[in-house]
Order: sequence, then structure tokens, then C-alpha cells
Amino acid sequence: MNTPKDKLKGMIGFARKAGKIIRGTDIVNEAVRQGAPKLYAVVVASDISENTRKRIVNCMTYYGQSFMDSVLTTDELSKAIGSHGAVACVGVTDEGFAAQIIKNYEAVIAEDAKEKDDRASDGISPVV
Repeated sequence: MNTPKDKLKGMIGFARKAGKIIRGTDIVNEAVRQGAPKLYAVVVASDISENTRKRIVNCMTYYGQSFMDSVLTTDELSKAIGSHGAVACVGVTDEGFAAQIIKNYEAVIAEDAKEKDDRASDGISPVV
């Protein structure tokens, strides 16, 4: 079964194969600062260190760049783009790929919220 999370990883992989992904905290932050290449989406891994998260979030906020605080771990994000090292964030330089990645990201968030609601209605407390 293709879950929304699988679709998200697949779309990120397609964007990488098409050459529409930049990766790494410093490279993504520099692209945001320079405005070139234009980033239509930024995906941030869920399990990065607080220092790395702060560097990314501060840059995105200061320059008005929206980003997705990902549901993917660094390992999942790395595998999605075919990288062997840990990847904290990726930037998407194509508007079409970015739209599909955002759509899939929103589907993952909706699915997670539905699962939490289902657990709550069953009397099962969510794991925090």
C-alpha cells in the first residue's frame, strides 16, 4: 500500500532525479539568502539537532521562506534523495515538484491527525 508518507518520499526522489533538489543546511540557507536558485519548498528533517534546526528556522524566518517541518527523519530524507550521509534539509527549485511535495506533505499531516483522533476516540491515549 502506498501511504502518503511513501508518496512524499517518492516525489522528493523524483525531484532529485530531475535535478530540482538542493540539499544540506548550508547550501539551502545560502540559496535562501541569495535568492538563487529560487526555492519553492524547503523540507526539514524531523530529528535534526536543536542547533541545526535553529540555524534553518532563523534563516527561513528572516528571509520569509516557508518551510515544512518534516515528518521524515534524516535517514528517510537521505534515502529519498539517494544520499548516503544524513541530510537535514532539502530545497526544491521547481514549482511543479514543490506543489506536489506540499500536497503530499499535507496528506501525511492529515493522516497523522486522523490517526490521533481515532486513538483518542477509542480511549487510547496518544504516545507523546
